[in-house]
Amino acid sequence: MGLCSQLEISHHLTFEGNINNWLTNWLEPRHYTQQTTIALVGHEPCLSSWAEILLCGEAKERLLLQKAGMIGIKLPDDASPLDRSQMFWLTPPKYLL
Repeated sequence: MGLCSQLEISHHLTFEGNINNWLTNWLEPRHYTQQTTIALVGHEPCLSSWAEILLCGEAKERLLLQKAGMIGIKLPDDASPLDRSQMFWLTPPKYLL
């Protein structure tokens, strides 16, 4: 795993945003390559919901986080990332500074 090649902010991943719009308008059209990883950075309750959608296909309210954090997600090598992504790290807010 290498260093981040780019930083992008999406208005779809805000409290008022919609992760399904992000998947449709930002992630899926990029035709990402094998071994693509992303970092989701945010606050609760959105951050755990976004991660669960990528990991399980829907938000099941089973991933419990405090206030904020960063989650590393490895996208599947093909097709849709829904319910086929893998989480490889979780950083709580106290380690983000």
